[in-house]
Amino acid sequence: MMSTSRVHRVRFYNVEPKAIHCMAYARECRKLALSRADSSVEVWNLRNTAFLERVLPGRGSVESLAWCGDRLFSTGLNARVVEHDLKTLTIKHSANVTAGPAWCLGVNRQKTCLAVGTEDGYINIFSIEHDNMMYEKILDKQEGRILCLSWDSSGDFIATGSVDAVRIWNVHTGHALHKMTTGRDQAKKETIVWCIAITDDFTVISGDSRGKISFWNGHTGMNTETYQSHQADILCLALSDDQSTVYCSGVDPLIATFTRISISSASVQNGISGAIGAPKATSKRTQWCRSANRRIHVHDVRAIAVCHENLCSGGIDTYLAVSWPPKVLVKCPPIPQAPCVMVCPESRSLLLRYTSSLEVWRLGDTDNAIKNGPQSR
Repeated sequence: MMSTSRVHRVRFYNVEPKAIHCMAYARECRKLALSRADSSVEVWNLRNTAFLERVLPGRGSVESLAWCGDRLFSTGLNARVVEHDLKTLTIKHSANVTAGPAWCLGVNRQKTCLAVGTEDGYINIFSIEHDNMMYEKILDKQEGRILCLSWDSSGDFIATGSVDAVRIWNVHTGHALHKMTTGRDQAKKETIVWCIAITDDFTVISGDSRGKISFWNGHTGMNTETYQSHQADILCLALSDDQSTVYCSGVDPLIATFTRISISSASVQNGISGAIGAPKATSKRTQWCRSANRRIHVHDVRAIAVCHENLCSGGIDTYLAVSWPPKVLVKCPPIPQAPCVMVCPESRSLLLRYTSSLEVWRLGDTDNAIKNGPQSR
């Protein structure tokens, strides 16, 4: 005997998707943390197929994220550095930063120190050893806010990006070693350095509001290469694991790829140039060249992270894109974490969960409507 049932289509549950603001990847546990526009933080497990593992509720602005092993840190416009407890989804440690809102943070390779860049131009250094977080010192004040930073492999130097300049800092002395000016396309329009990275050979890579990606020699403070890769601001960039490839994107959602190549040049020794039989010495130098471009998103790309062999990206379109270069792509939609809808059959009620509110709906009785006919109200 076939059972009968009535189906009610719910068309009034409208969950507004939230844009992705920033992301950070933990290599040890293969987890990706990303923040959304409502300040919530999602933790995705990328060990096999990407899936949403847990969501930390928003407790203030989140402008930057960083991992230290399996420890997750964040900072934002509330001028605090927060360590999140991923088991209880609460705040484990919290500390104030000097000089106003914070825009960026980063952990050194040794996993001993955390650096935070602030609105008023200070770099705050925190010690994060022994499962604790303790304020240590601040570096010299600079003009303008610090929008991005990156540690070098030794943990002795930090590169920062701000308005019209890239700086390299000595962490131990607290002084700036180099100030590299980016230049301007228009005299009265500032150039904002939005993102920065450092390679092991001390090459500093920066992306700015002109749509240009620049390569700097960190030892001398000289600009070695600059490319016009985008038509608008470059908001994010990421280095591959072997540091031979750079991915960058931004307001122009094109994901551009730059690859490091070796160029050999022969020089003639002990003889006249071009003479037959003259011995030649071969020297090699490296150069960054633009390679494949991909258009995965249709709106601004706010964050990029290299996750082992995968490239993760996200932005205004709210989708987390996990791609395997060059052609494989998986897009994870912003689906709310269950349970988001609950039904009570006894009272014929429906509970809908939103980010900051709950809605209770009661279903009408179709039998009475059929018997009595349509009623005007």
